[in-house]
Order: sequence, then structure tokens, then C-alpha cells
Amino acid sequence: DNGQSYAQVTRILGSGYIEAFCFDNTGGKKRLCHIRGKLRRKVWINQGDVILVGLRDYQDDKADVLIKYLCKFLVDK
Repeated sequence: DNGQSYAQVTRILGSGYIEAFCFDNTGGKKRLCHIRGKLRRKVWINQGDVILVGLRDYQDDKADVLIKYLCKFLVDK
């Protein structure tokens, strides 16, 4: 969808932030991603995980984590 992108986690920064490489139309870009409160302590995100991020209109270098994809889902697709 518009305003969303797939990404792979490259680093865990702490305090609810991660660094991820986004696979979008610009050819890929590293962004600082914020883990939403809905996902904190419920979904554990590790380095190398594939996530869906919501891109911000006003900050191109930042994004918000929406979903963590599970391995089972990725293999089926």
C-alpha cells in the first residue's frame, strides 16, 4: 500500500527503536523505526526479522513498525 514498506531489521537500538533497511521504490534506504506501544512486550523483534513499516510523510528517514512477519507466513507466500 501507499505509505507502507517492507523492511529488514539491521540493528536493535533500545528504548523502542530499531534500525531497518526498507525495500521501497527509492531502491532501499536505512530508516530509524519506532516500535509502537501495541507491539512492545507482546511481539519480540530481533535482528534479521522482516517487518512492515508505516512511512512518515513529514520525516523521510523515520518510520513506525506496524507488523512483524512470522517465518511461516513468509514461506507460504
